[in-house]
Amino acid sequence: MTENPTPQRRRFNDLVAAVDNLEAAFSKQFKDEKKKGDANPDAYFLWTYESIVDTLDRITREKWKDDVDSDLKDKLDNLFTGALGLLPKSVEYVRKTGPRLGRLHKELLAAMLLLAGRADVTTANELGQHIAAMADQLFRIKPPPRAAWNKDTKDLNQCDELEGIFQAFLALKKDPHNKQTDHELYVTESYQLLGRALRALSLPEHQAYPGDEFFKNESRPTFVEYPYGSNEFFYGRGTRPGILHIKSRLGARLTAEERKILHGDKEQPKEEKKVKKEKVGAAKKEANRKRGLQGSSTNKGEGK
Repeated sequence: MTENPTPQRRRFNDLVAAVDNLEAAFSKQFKDEKKKGDANPDAYFLWTYESIVDTLDRITREKWKDDVDSDLKDKLDNLFTGALGLLPKSVEYVRKTGPRLGRLHKELLAAMLLLAGRADVTTANELGQHIAAMADQLFRIKPPPRAAWNKDTKDLNQCDELEGIFQAFLALKKDPHNKQTDHELYVTESYQLLGRALRALSLPEHQAYPGDEFFKNESRPTFVEYPYGSNEFFYGRGTRPGILHIKSRLGARLTAEERKILHGDKEQPKEEKKVKKEKVGAAKKEANRKRGLQGSSTNKGEGK
C-alpha cells in the first residue's frame, strides 16, 4: 500500500506536471490534437508562454514556503532550470513565425512585462537575457500605429481594456488643497494609466513620456492650456503642436482639410516673410516717390 504524498510533495508533483505539459507543447509544435482542425498554433503558443511565466513564479514561491525541506528545494531548483530552458525556445518561435503573431503582440508583451517584474531579473542572468531577446522580437512584429484606428481612422478601435483604463483615469481626484506629495502621486498614477492605455492599443509607449519640449514655452503642446474646441487646441500655435499633431503621430489619418490647415501653419513663416518683403518694397517705393517730389519742388524753386 503506497503512502499518501505530503501536501508539499503534491504541490511539487503539480509543478512537475505543469512543466511537462509546457515541454510537450513545444515538442508538438503547438498542434493541439484534441481540437484537430480548430487548433490555432499561435493561440496555443500564447497560452504556453503565459503559462511559462506563471509556472516560474509558482516554483519560486513554492521554494520559499516554510514547509519545504532542503531536498525538495534542490528539486525545485532543477525544475526551475527546466522551465527556464523554454524561454529561448519561445523567442525562437516568435522569430520564425514573424508578423503573423502581430495580432497577439499585446498579450505577448503583457506576459513578458510580467516576467520582467520579477525581483530576481538582472542583465547578467538568463531571465534578463530573455527579456532583452524577446523585447527585440516583439518590437519586430509590433503592429503599425494605424492598426489601433478604425477603417476611416477617425476614432480608435473598440477596446474594453482601454475603456476600463479611461474610467480609472476619470476617477482620479486632484484636490488643489492637497499636499505636494499628493500632487506627485496624482501625476504618477495618471502617467501609469497613460502608459497602460498606449500598451492596450499597441501604440508606442514612449509617447506617454512628456519629453523636454513639454517644459519649453516655444514647444509645449497647446492642448495643455487652450480650451477644447479652440483652433489652438486642435492645430497648435506657431511652433507649438496641437492635438492633431499628436493624433497623426499615433497613426490616425487626418482629413484633407485638417492636413491643409496644419500645412498652412508650417508655411505661415514664409508667408510672413513674403508680406514683410512686400511691405519693405512698398516703403522703398514710397520713399523714392517722396524724394522725387522733393527734387522736383527744388528744381522749380531754383528756376524762379
